[in-house]
Amino acid sequence: MNVSAAEMSRRAALKKITNEDLENDESPFSLQLSDDSDVPLNDDVLLSIFSYLDIREIICLERVCKRWRSLALCLWKSKSRLNFRNSFSLSQGVLTDKIFDSIVVKRGCRGLKILDLSSCSRCLTDYCLLVIGNTCKSLEELDLSGVSVTVQSVKFLVENCKKLEVVRLRRCFSAGEKCLWWIFRRCPNLRVIDFEGCMKFTGKCFFVAGPNLTTVLLSQCHKVTDDAFQFLNRAGCALTRVDVSGCVQLTDSAAREIVKFPLTHLKMSNCPKVRFIELKRLPNLVELNVSRNDAVDDCWLSVIAFYCRLLRTLDVSQCRNVTDDGVKCLSNCFLLESLNISLVTSLTDASCIELACLESLRTLSAKHCHFLTSASLSRIVSECTRLENLNVSGCDSIGDRLVDSLLARTSAATTPHKLEVTVSEMSFSERGRKELERLAERSSGLEVFFVTSARDNEEIFSDFDSEEEELSDEPENYYAGGDHLIDNDDYYEFLTNDDPLETEMLS
Repeated sequence: MNVSAAEMSRRAALKKITNEDLENDESPFSLQLSDDSDVPLNDDVLLSIFSYLDIREIICLERVCKRWRSLALCLWKSKSRLNFRNSFSLSQGVLTDKIFDSIVVKRGCRGLKILDLSSCSRCLTDYCLLVIGNTCKSLEELDLSGVSVTVQSVKFLVENCKKLEVVRLRRCFSAGEKCLWWIFRRCPNLRVIDFEGCMKFTGKCFFVAGPNLTTVLLSQCHKVTDDAFQFLNRAGCALTRVDVSGCVQLTDSAAREIVKFPLTHLKMSNCPKVRFIELKRLPNLVELNVSRNDAVDDCWLSVIAFYCRLLRTLDVSQCRNVTDDGVKCLSNCFLLESLNISLVTSLTDASCIELACLESLRTLSAKHCHFLTSASLSRIVSECTRLENLNVSGCDSIGDRLVDSLLARTSAATTPHKLEVTVSEMSFSERGRKELERLAERSSGLEVFFVTSARDNEEIFSDFDSEEEELSDEPENYYAGGDHLIDNDDYYEFLTNDDPLETEMLS
């Protein structure tokens, strides 16, 4: 058996251990080897270390030496998950089809089960779907959000990757009925489909959906009609999670079909044609978002509070017909952990005081509720011991009394949860604001964020701005006026022109 020089040097050093050293309880591993000794790390140890590196760093390893290049290739082949987040950007260099082919094909990532391209899809085309179809036969979860897909490329992909269970095609504006039709036809194990922002999609292809489908996310799909959920019911789908926020074509007919599913998560924000009369008996519901709907009123909230006893997350922000009577009914939802009542401008302290009995409450957002004062908020801070996030920015009538309640909370030894409070600068006097800042500096269980009125309004209406941006079919020219983004010679030389697999052969 051949023994390397480094191993012989290590063995010689270990033989110098005497019985006297052992009697003194001196560990052999505490001995210092000579400076000229070279003890290389085991391959398994190196692979464990390399597994924590991102994609760009692993490619850098291939240039160190032949051994590290061989280990890097072994690491590529053993990967079951590939996520390009924080590895490619407009400043560092974008991910192109050629680079993606070099990573997936030439480095042998054939055992992938999860692939996420959502963070670097700007310059990818439908060619990457052909690469995935030829290479990743065992793929189970695929995120192609933002990629310019076509019907033919999707067809080729699903014909080769028939084990797909999760498919996300967010903001794939060219994707329509035929794309999803092929996905349903070739992927019988499909559980999750995410078509957020696909404005060509209407849902007519749901009649071929498989019985394993449990999650349908159609946020901002403006052309989806009531027929989509009728087809899903006929297909025997037992949906547990549905998101139809921004589907402005839906009516009460869709609501009648939705309540037939054993739903646990439902998001129906900004559905102006739905009167929500049918959405009552949902006993398994855990998360509910009905924000920006004028049809949501006190009577409907009282029914939801009676039937949905398992509710943990509720969002009724910007529901203008909700008053104190409806919010008082929510005190019966004892499991409620997150509540958003922002921009429900008619709320007063009378209803918020009732929320203090929710011992499980962790997050409360009440932005721009102008009639709320420290009388109700102080009680919530003191009695909701699990509260971790309180956002009352825009509530200018709070006053300095809230500072005393926060001081009492941070001084109590029975409140282990750290509290993050977001308030407006105008909510306190100059003296109260300074006291709150000093309290946050002294206490490790309190963190305070001050926002100005202009910034707070920008956060409130950011959702409207983002929707207008997504509605644009014309892609933005990210390269105009930014030569440094495309003339990055080091970047392309780093990943393509100087490919170690093309210039050197492994020994």
